Amino acid sequence: ASSHPIEVEVGHPDEIDEIFDMISYSKGSCVIRMLAEFLGKETFRKGLVRYLARHRYGNTFTEDLWRALAEESGQPVEDVMRTWTKQTGFPVLSVALDAATQQLVVKQERFLRSGPVPEDPKLWAVPVSIYVALPDGKSTVVNQLVREREATIDLTAAVGDAGAIDFVKLNVGQTGIYRVNYDDASRGKLIDAVVNRDARLSSDDRFGFESDTFDLARSGFIPVTVALDVLMAFAPKEDDYTVWANICDDLADLQRILRTDEALYADFKVKYGQKLFAAVSERVGWGPSIDGNNDDAAESKEDEDHLVRMLRERVVAKMCGFDHKPTVDEAIKRFDKFFALATSKKGGDSDPQAALILPPDMRTSVYSVAIRERGKAGYDQVWQLFQQAELHEEKVRCLFSLGAATSRELIERNLNLALEGKDVRPQDAFFVFRAVFANSKANEIAWQFVQKNWDEIVAKFGSSFILARIVGGLDSFASNAKADEIEAFFKDRETPAADRALLQSLEKIRSNAAWLARDHDKVKQYLASAK
Repeated sequence: ASSHPIEVEVGHPDEIDEIFDMISYSKGSCVIRMLAEFLGKETFRKGLVRYLARHRYGNTFTEDLWRALAEESGQPVEDVMRTWTKQTGFPVLSVALDAATQQLVVKQERFLRSGPVPEDPKLWAVPVSIYVALPDGKSTVVNQLVREREATIDLTAAVGDAGAIDFVKLNVGQTGIYRVNYDDASRGKLIDAVVNRDARLSSDDRFGFESDTFDLARSGFIPVTVALDVLMAFAPKEDDYTVWANICDDLADLQRILRTDEALYADFKVKYGQKLFAAVSERVGWGPSIDGNNDDAAESKEDEDHLVRMLRERVVAKMCGFDHKPTVDEAIKRFDKFFALATSKKGGDSDPQAALILPPDMRTSVYSVAIRERGKAGYDQVWQLFQQAELHEEKVRCLFSLGAATSRELIERNLNLALEGKDVRPQDAFFVFRAVFANSKANEIAWQFVQKNWDEIVAKFGSSFILARIVGGLDSFASNAKADEIEAFFKDRETPAADRALLQSLEKIRSNAAWLARDHDKVKQYLASAK
């Protein structure tokens, strides 16, 4: 398995950089947040003070922190946290609500991207929080530590005189590290709450509901069509950036596997993708008009919330990716005006007027459209912008965009630029590899390039994190045969700085392949019945 616990033994010095990965940082920080919510933030803070005072000027072990927190809280912190830091993975909780008896049955098992593994013996001590929405518009939260494989939580006291439950949402505020798989009735009530923009369902909890549902579909716990229905529930009224950003990221994974069938993906873009983003696209618009007409309600204002601007970038990128013609046409029009201004003088890309025409956070998407639509001519324009850019972040935007090229000539040019290190700094090379591997029309050429130039790649990047990032880009494939091919190539090649990244890529490729085999026909049928 490519995963690892938060606490892990180091067997080789080259493993140190590699071990500080998403699990160590992201899962590690999430575990701390979950513990703080479980103990109470003030109790957690006092426990930290006790820990720091006791061990000032000294060295410590993990258990020293748990001990201080346990003394402050009276909770079995070490026993609870051992299940989170010393074993791999995290759980999924399957929940079923009996509306008549108000009993909630919770079953836990290990969550894996590769799908359910019923025989896995792992159990976690899960701090479960349950938001209970009641018909009178009120609500309450029930907290319980679940250690068992299966537990029944009595909600009658929480319901009280209200007599019934509108909906339940587990993992309040998404502070716990577990997925939630609802029974059909409970999921249906949450969908209604999303569609009706029920104020009792916070943006954090809407985010969590969407994220849980899609990850469960990706892993085979539920059909992908269920996830597609849940995502579509957000289309009419959702306006929160974090929710839409997660929808964009989740869809990107589905798009990656659907692109293996060009006809299916073309259907998906029109019948689902454009439909999903149509309403929010109308709401956020493009920002200031470049034709002098600023009467549109969606026009950007100087005091506009930065999250609206961030949302606009994600929405425009998706609509361009889904070949929405009005959006693509506007992107090209703005690109041409921006290019003319940016190349007219030194530092033109930083001109305030240029930023009004094409804000910096929208440039990667628009540059990519220019390359997809115009081929080499668009590529040459973006390359010119790269060469004259004075700000490093603008150069990075250009590098990402160059990865949109689809001809072998331009794809190989990108890869050679990254490897040669003349125009592209060595520390920026992985931006190029990452962008090219993410392009379904380029990733096979990129893999051939890596094989052909592996010795040179290792010589240049072997002692840095960049090698692991390059190997990590291989996870864009969705074929067991490709996973076998990659595994065979690396079988007799030592890559201590990228071993874990290789294992994770192989696991992701095989997971993608399983997802494609499982849900390809379901998506096809779903689109065939779409109105």
